[in-house]
Amino acid sequence: MTHRFRKERRLKLPSLNFFAIPNIVLLLVFFFVASSHIRQGNSNTGVYMPLASELQHVDKRAHVTYITIKSNGAGQNIIFVDKNQVPLSMLTNVMKARRASLEPDERQYLVVSLRVDKDMTMGVISDVKQALRHAQVLNICYAAMPEQQ
Repeated sequence: MTHRFRKERRLKLPSLNFFAIPNIVLLLVFFFVASSHIRQGNSNTGVYMPLASELQHVDKRAHVTYITIKSNGAGQNIIFVDKNQVPLSMLTNVMKARRASLEPDERQYLVVSLRVDKDMTMGVISDVKQALRHAQVLNICYAAMPEQQ
């Protein structure tokens, strides 16, 4: 009769049901696919780049800084340096700081990629290029969309 009053003192861990794990993983994958989107282009919408027939890729060693120039519709031009809005008067200082942050032997690989709206006037682009020249950033390339052949 002694076994009747004896209690089990051992702790038992509940067993895990491993058959539900693939279903949970599949549901998570569907959730992330449905809730995310594939980003195409840059986040500064409204820039329609010109078409070009002969394009080249930038050197892999290059430290690329993207400058986007677009119009806000009210006749004013907006300049973005790597997604940060910068007034034209501060562009020289920003690029000097960007150039100074690089090692001296890497400064030759600093490249500015200009993403300019195809309807932008050349005067604005010339002002940006002058600011880059004052900052001693001389490697400039223009971003363009490939022509459909």
